[in-house]
Amino acid sequence: ICVSDLSMDCNAHTVSRGGVEIHLSAKEYALLEYLMYNQGNVLTKENILEYVWGLDGQFVVDNTVSVTINRLRKKIETDAGSPIYLKNVFGLGYKLECV
Repeated sequence: ICVSDLSMDCNAHTVSRGGVEIHLSAKEYALLEYLMYNQGNVLTKENILEYVWGLDGQFVVDNTVSVTINRLRKKIETDAGSPIYLKNVFGLGYKLECV
């Protein structure tokens, strides 16, 4: 799966940007995979919790998605404070944009 220069090899479970491999935790990888499969679509925190953590996120605190999104941004974005890929859609959730 590719979004601009960000690519994911689902068979090898690797992610790279501009040909440089990015090391992600299992949850970061699952989150990015979900976002990449749904690129351009807004995903709610509830959708993300259910897909990444399962069981509707029963045992996960409320800000877990936000924290994981921020960790992922720091790894895939050039400037995490001004993201070009991983966007927050105010009041709705998150989406991965094609740049």
